[in-house]
Amino acid sequence: MEVDESPHYRFPVFSDKILVFNRDISSDLFAYIEDMYDGGKGRIIEGLPSKEDLMKNYWASMNTLEDYLNNKPFNNPEVYIFEQVPTKLIDYIE
Repeated sequence: MEVDESPHYRFPVFSDKILVFNRDISSDLFAYIEDMYDGGKGRIIEGLPSKEDLMKNYWASMNTLEDYLNNKPFNNPEVYIFEQVPTKLIDYIE
């Protein structure tokens, strides 16, 4: 996966508990939170699918890292690691 910023951390794929989701969907979901702070006027969420549909689509976008790298079903990945990364595997890159 490409890194946008430095410094950053790098480590090899070590587990099947590294999951990738579609960040575009999570951004749309976050718009609903922003709308609450904007007084719930709906300007931010106008034209978006319902929260329920977005949540279903978000969970449906879930791939293991290996599957994502093999298929790249979307362009804007959001990576979550559902276990600790062993310290010895982590490199700090400046």
